[in-house]
Amino acid sequence: MDSLLFCMILTLVTLTGSKGQGDTCSDVLPDCHEYTKSACQAPYESWGRKNCARFCGFCTPACADQLSDCKDYGQSSCVAPYESWARQNCAKTCGYCGANVSPSATSPTTQAVAKTDCLYRGKSYQLGEEWNDGCQYNCTCEAGRAYRCKTTCPTFINPPLNCHYQAIDGQCCRKLVCSGNPNTPVIGDTGCLYNKRKYVQGDTWTDGCSVNCTCVDGRSGQYKCVNTCPDVKPADGCVIVKRNGSCCPESVCNLHKASETNVAGCRYNGLVYEEGDEWHDGCSLTINCKDAATGYYTSQPRCLDLLLPKICHLDPAPAGKCCQVPNCPASYPYNYPPGYILE
Repeated sequence: MDSLLFCMILTLVTLTGSKGQGDTCSDVLPDCHEYTKSACQAPYESWGRKNCARFCGFCTPACADQLSDCKDYGQSSCVAPYESWARQNCAKTCGYCGANVSPSATSPTTQAVAKTDCLYRGKSYQLGEEWNDGCQYNCTCEAGRAYRCKTTCPTFINPPLNCHYQAIDGQCCRKLVCSGNPNTPVIGDTGCLYNKRKYVQGDTWTDGCSVNCTCVDGRSGQYKCVNTCPDVKPADGCVIVKRNGSCCPESVCNLHKASETNVAGCRYNGLVYEEGDEWHDGCSLTINCKDAATGYYTSQPRCLDLLLPKICHLDPAPAGKCCQVPNCPASYPYNYPPGYILE
């Protein structure tokens, strides 16, 4: 009788598996693998968690919050459309410990605390909000005050020799155009696009009176612009100013001191500038006197905040210059925005 009782107990333990040891995560059905992993995903995820939790990978060794401030997000962060994020980061707080537990079972009943602001380039975005950063990036504000950005335009590293980038008028992204035979010249609408006008390779043009440009490579759309004005150093007690009607800056020594005169003009750093004058404040700003009668002037950053593809980077400013220089692979030529000259 004792041996029969022992066999019955052994059989019972074998049939129940490890559930008697406190492990409640297992497959209820014996043939989960026959359903394939598609049974673990939406719209069958709930079924998979109930019947095939181990097969679907829903078993976790220890159910805990990955973030220390899960309770601050509130119950609204535990349900759709944030359920996947909640299961990964705040499983314990949201009540996802176990295959069949719903978030309402153990979630706190306190009102959700708004933690949805993603700060990007000085601007705040709400949870789920999307925005574009020029033609370079498309971003989304996600939970945890984190944003995710991806490049808007596709990039190709080391494209074939029979391929080239082609600028498309009115579109953000350049197109990779390839010919069927590497020895066959590409025939198409190629050229350098500058201020909505297209130039063929070798063409030159001017932008204002001091900027000369050349279409260097019509296949890739690369152009190069240079400033034809000579470098000018200020004499003692003078400043560098580009006067109204002049093409290039010059050393000006007859500016009035603001503390010694009431003459009309734009007062800046103790000096009085004439209407139309343009000058720099170090490497930070370019200032322009718009209205001498009211003293109104405008300022803008001297160096643009250039947005680069991931395969490019910014090198330090050369000696005597103010702005960092883009450095891109030879297969990805970079053009400065029209009218912008590296200073």
